[in-house]
Amino acid sequence: MAVAEMLKVELIAPARLKSPLLKKFQQAALIQIEESARELPHEEMSINEIDKLHTLEERLHQAIAYLKVWSGQSSFKKLLTPRPTLNKNEIETLRHDSTWLKILQTFEALKRKRDEISARIRQLEREKALLQPLASLALPLDRVEKFKETDFICFSLGTLPLASLEALEEHLRHEPFWAGEVALMAKRIVMGVIYLKEKEYDVREVLERLGWEPYSLSEFVVSFLKKGETAAQVMERLDQERENLARAGAEIDQEIKNLTGHLEQLMKAADIITNELRRQEAFQRLGRTQKTIYLKGWVLAENKEKLISLLQPYQQKIYLNLSQPSPEETPPIALDNPPLFRPFELITRLYGLPQPRSLDPTVYLSPFFFVFVGLAVSEAGYGLIVSLASLAALYFLKSKGGLRTFLKLLVYLGGANILFGSLVGGWFGYPWRKVLLLDPLRDPLSFLLLALVLGFLQVWFGTLLNLLQEIKKKNYSRAIFVDGGWLLLLPSLIGAGLTGHRLGWLLAGLGALGIIFFSSPARNPVARFFGGLYNLYDISRYLADVLSYSRLLALGLATSVIAMVVNTLARTAWGIPWLGWLIAGFIFIGGHLFNLGISFLGGFVHSMRLQFVEFFSKFFRAGGRPFQPLALEGKYIEFE
Repeated sequence: MAVAEMLKVELIAPARLKSPLLKKFQQAALIQIEESARELPHEEMSINEIDKLHTLEERLHQAIAYLKVWSGQSSFKKLLTPRPTLNKNEIETLRHDSTWLKILQTFEALKRKRDEISARIRQLEREKALLQPLASLALPLDRVEKFKETDFICFSLGTLPLASLEALEEHLRHEPFWAGEVALMAKRIVMGVIYLKEKEYDVREVLERLGWEPYSLSEFVVSFLKKGETAAQVMERLDQERENLARAGAEIDQEIKNLTGHLEQLMKAADIITNELRRQEAFQRLGRTQKTIYLKGWVLAENKEKLISLLQPYQQKIYLNLSQPSPEETPPIALDNPPLFRPFELITRLYGLPQPRSLDPTVYLSPFFFVFVGLAVSEAGYGLIVSLASLAALYFLKSKGGLRTFLKLLVYLGGANILFGSLVGGWFGYPWRKVLLLDPLRDPLSFLLLALVLGFLQVWFGTLLNLLQEIKKKNYSRAIFVDGGWLLLLPSLIGAGLTGHRLGWLLAGLGALGIIFFSSPARNPVARFFGGLYNLYDISRYLADVLSYSRLLALGLATSVIAMVVNTLARTAWGIPWLGWLIAGFIFIGGHLFNLGISFLGGFVHSMRLQFVEFFSKFFRAGGRPFQPLALEGKYIEFE
C-alpha cells in the first residue's frame, strides 16, 4: 500500500472559540497542529499557565509512582487489571473537582514529614557510629569539649595507626606528655593525650609525624548532649530518639498507605492535566491576534468529512480551507495498510517512516519477513508456544498501541514457525517425518540453496520497486536502463551460468550496456562510459547481499541442534534413580525455553537486518515524521 494521503488544514476563527475548538480537536484526534508563521501578528501569551500545569503534572506523576509502590499489588496482577476508564463527559467534572488536589496536598505533606523523619534517623545513625569509638570513655563529653586547654596543660582526643604505637611509647619515655587508650578500632586506636602547654608545638609535631588525626565532636552531638553525659549515655539517648522517630514514621506510612485507595482518582487527574497541557502547547503554535486565531495543520484525507462535520456548529463564525500540499511542503506520515499487514508496520517504524510521496514498504516486506523468521527458527513447538502466549496476552492484558501491535506480530511469527517448523524443522527437536519436506541436518546444501534463492528474489524485487518509483518520478531513462538493466542482468547471468545458453549471455550483455551508458550522471561521453563501467562493479554488492541470506541456514541449524541436545540430556537424566524424572523435566522445560528465547530473538533480529540492509537499500528512503494529531493521551487511564 501507499502512505496515507494528507490534506493541509487552514482555519481562522474568533479568539473566543480557542478553547472549545481545541477541546473538540483533541477529542476527535483528527488534526496535527503545526507552528504558524512567526511573522503573523499575535498577542504575547504568558507561559505561567503552562509552567503551572507542568509542575502539577510532575507532582501527580511522583505521587502516583510512590503510591503504586505502597498499593501492594503484584506486577502480574497489575498486568491483568484493566486500566481505569474515563468518559469524555466526566473530564470537565473531575477537572474542576478539588478533591483530588486535596488528596495530592495531603500526600505531599505526609511525604515531607516522612522524608524529614528518615533524614533525622539517618543523621542519628551517623552520629552514633561516630561516637562508637568513645563508648568506653568514662569522661563526660562536655568536659572533653571544655577542658581541651587550660593555662598550663592541653588535652587532645584523636586516633593513631596501630603501627605507630611502638614509636609513640618510645617518645613517651623522653617527652613530657601522657597518652591513654580509649578504644581499639580495626586499624587505628582512639587515644587521649595530655601534655604541657609550653611543649604543645613539639608534641603536636611528634603526633602528626606518627599519623595522628584529631577527634572532635560534631556540632550535632555538642548541641544534643547534656551536662555530665558520657558517650555511652548519649548513644543510648540517640537510640531512644531513633525508636520514637521510627514509630512516628510507621504511623505516617500507614496514613500514606491509606491514600492508595485514592490512586485511581489521582491517575485520572494526572491524565486530565496532561491533556490540558497538550492543548495549551497547541495554542502556543497558533497564530494569534487580539481577536482571532489562525490554525495550520494536517488531516488525513479520509477524515475530511469528519472534520467538516465536527466544525458544522461553527461554520458561520470560522473560515476553513482544506487543500493538497504543495511540492515544497512536507506533510507528516501515516501508514495505511490492510489489517492483515498492520502488525508488520512495526518493522517499518523501527527503521524509519518513508518520506512524503514515497513508497511504504510494509506490505512488500511482510511475506519475506514472515518466511525468514519461520526458516531462521524452524521450530513448530516453539511457534505454538509463542502464538498461544501472545494470544493469551492479547486477551487478558487488553493492551493498546505498540504493545498490541507487537503481540499480533508475535502471533504471526509463531504461526510462521508452526508452518515452516513442520516442513523443514521439528517439534521440540523431534522432526515430523510425514510432513517434513527438507531436513537441514541431513541436507544442509538444499536448505542453503533455498535461503539464497529467497534472498535473490527479495533483492531483485527491491530493485523492481525502485524502478517503479523512478517511473513515478518520471526518471524514465534511469528506470528503464539502470534499474531495468540490473533486473535483466542478474537473472540472465544466473540462467546463462546454469544452462550456458547464448540468449542468457545476450540478455545479460544488454542489461550491462544499459548500466554502463545510463548510470553515470556525467555529460562527457568518456567520463560517462567509465563511470558506468565502475557502477557495473556493484554486481559484487548484489552478490554479497544475496550471500547474506545464508544466515538463515546457520540460525535454523542452531535451533535444531540445541533442541536435539536438550532432548539427549533429558533422556540421559531420566535414567537417574528416584529423581531422574524431575531432573529430566527441569532440563527439558528449561532447555527448550532457553532455546526458544535465543532462537526467536536471533530469528527476529537477523530477519529484520535482512530487511533493513539488503532489501531497503534497493528502494526505500526513510526520513518522514510521524502524523501526531492532537488527541487525548492516557498514560494511566483509557478514554471512552
